[in-house]
Amino acid sequence: MRKPFFRKQTQAWYVKDDQGRFIRLGKSRKEAFAEWKAMLTTPGSSGSDVLFISLCDDFLVEHEPLLSPLRFADHCRLCQSLVTHLGTGSLAKDVTPGRVTTWLREPKPGKIRKDGTAAEPKVWSTARQKDAVAVVRRVMNWAVQTDRLKKSPVESLETPAAGNREGVIDPNTHRRLVQAAMASDKSRSFACYLIASHCGARPQQIRDITAGHCESDFTHATFTQHKTAKSTGKPLTVYFAPCLQTLLRILAASRPEGRLFRNDHGRPWVKDTVCQRFRRLREQLGLPSDIVPYLYRHTFATDSIRAGQSEAITAALLGHKSSKMVQRIYSHMHRHDNELIEAAAKASAKRLGG
Repeated sequence: MRKPFFRKQTQAWYVKDDQGRFIRLGKSRKEAFAEWKAMLTTPGSSGSDVLFISLCDDFLVEHEPLLSPLRFADHCRLCQSLVTHLGTGSLAKDVTPGRVTTWLREPKPGKIRKDGTAAEPKVWSTARQKDAVAVVRRVMNWAVQTDRLKKSPVESLETPAAGNREGVIDPNTHRRLVQAAMASDKSRSFACYLIASHCGARPQQIRDITAGHCESDFTHATFTQHKTAKSTGKPLTVYFAPCLQTLLRILAASRPEGRLFRNDHGRPWVKDTVCQRFRRLREQLGLPSDIVPYLYRHTFATDSIRAGQSEAITAALLGHKSSKMVQRIYSHMHRHDNELIEAAAKASAKRLGG
């Protein structure tokens, strides 16, 4: 077993055992070396008494090179939050679905402002709960794969169900968002991203699109790698309105290689930075917290159905493998106020013999 080493990211000492596992020792050099010497003379323990904090640390040490900096930092935040909730002395086997669910039901502490005061605590959004559950599962599954645990204690942990999206981004709200983005030198490129979001594609496709994905006339783009590629076995086609075709032509002319939509530093947009930039614009304009980037896709589906398109056509435009998703989530949207008024008029006319 090698000597302990200090890790700046967590401000703690670690040692790598004979099986290649990283074990957290402590924050003091004296205590770390004392614990290391004790380990050299003590037989290894079974996975039943592994501390959850040590499991998280080992996981993060091994996965830091595999994750983007933003994604790694997010993993660190979620792991630290759960450790704080459970207590540093909690064992991995005690991280049960019930305790994880309780953790997600507690309000998140508010962020510390520049003046030192704390913002109001916020509840976990469904999307954030999904992210947290995914990280917990990943840590535990990794522990099983590396023989740190015999069985994952969160196997039965269910992913929070997302509710139906009822809101839309109306033209006025979209215009305000684009104008606010254009008004700042640091977010003008984000205005192009917002305009592209109108096509109804998944945010991932907008972030990933390159000139190579687009047809020569820029009427549509084809993706071989996408969310449903494994289940459908087919490429995904995204169709563009005339205004977006023009925007893509301009971007492709200056960016024949690499992603088309980039930030003001010339780097491709990623999920976290898109969400952060959108949140700042939303707070600047005083918009509701349920106005999120993915709502553009829901707006596109809603407008398609209200314009009289069939559920099958709408599903094809969204890239769904069938119309079941549209029927389940968006079908209520065809009951627009005007249609209900018209239906009520017809019902009354029939009753009155008209």
